[in-house]
Amino acid sequence: MNPEIKIRAATWADQPSIVDFLRQMNLRGEDILIPGTRYWLAQTADHALVGSAGLEFGEGACLLRSVAVASDYRMTGLGRELVNTALAYAREIGCKTIYLFSVSSGSYWLRMGFQKIPVDELTQALPEIPQVLRFAAIGKLATETGWKKEI
Repeated sequence: MNPEIKIRAATWADQPSIVDFLRQMNLRGEDILIPGTRYWLAQTADHALVGSAGLEFGEGACLLRSVAVASDYRMTGLGRELVNTALAYAREIGCKTIYLFSVSSGSYWLRMGFQKIPVDELTQALPEIPQVLRFAAIGKLATETGWKKEI
């Protein structure tokens, strides 16, 4: 990874920038940094946001979400570093299983050690987390793909 890029925990002041970044990456920007979540961001030396990752916390399990890397920084290991930062924190707080939704990045998640699962398994494990509730409310669950990794 580029030594000029720093990964740090996001604060509430970062919320508008993260939402804007995610929308630029064609990801949803709702529920960022609300209670029960934590986010990390990757910034260049001049503070440009070039990557993000977030967790939503359930009972013994977490949902990894909002993993994105700006196109100029892909294939540099930044995505892996963001994911590993989030997974290390999840382990630290006692999450045993990490879930995520991803329709278009399956090969990446397979390389990261995730396995494809039915969306119902994910929603049963994490029924009350923000992204599951939002996707259920807007009818998006039927079009999603679930992924899981034991940590």
